[in-house]
Amino acid sequence: MQKLRSFIALLGILVFTQNVVAQNYVNLKAGIGIPELAGVSVGLQPGPLQMMIGAGSLPLPDDKLFSMYGDLYFHLFGTSKNSEIKPWFLRFGIKYFREDTPRWIDRYTYADIRVGRSFFFTEQLSLELDLGTALELSYTREEIIPTTPWLNLEFPVLPSIGTRIVYRLPIPEPK
Repeated sequence: MQKLRSFIALLGILVFTQNVVAQNYVNLKAGIGIPELAGVSVGLQPGPLQMMIGAGSLPLPDDKLFSMYGDLYFHLFGTSKNSEIKPWFLRFGIKYFREDTPRWIDRYTYADIRVGRSFFFTEQLSLELDLGTALELSYTREEIIPTTPWLNLEFPVLPSIGTRIVYRLPIPEPK
């Protein structure tokens, strides 16, 4: 627990000692990733910090996959000719994932950490790519039709990867 507190304190120092971007934004994102699926998210970006919430799904013929997530981004490094926002970021998130099949309903909760980069086309439009790991925090299964597992594979750590198109709406400064 002490290591976690030290890590969070270090991140706070890194974020608040960076050259802070004066403009604040409302961010709209659409993308695809693991474990968030194909989704949309919305959030605020005051300076180098982003706070996002979103939902995703993946329509399959017999299964329904759904996710909800919340993320914190810390834009810490690099420069871009098209934006004052630093393009390299760390992303921390909590993901809820649900899979409904004709035989069972699985529910997962993941915590993930990723490193990523924003590629700015303009100050308002960018493409994000990120990669990291997701750690399973909880798992439950509700069986609709009793089944006998023929292969029991557990993956408590998964790759976490995603790409998104981002549109930033500047928040006007109060007068």
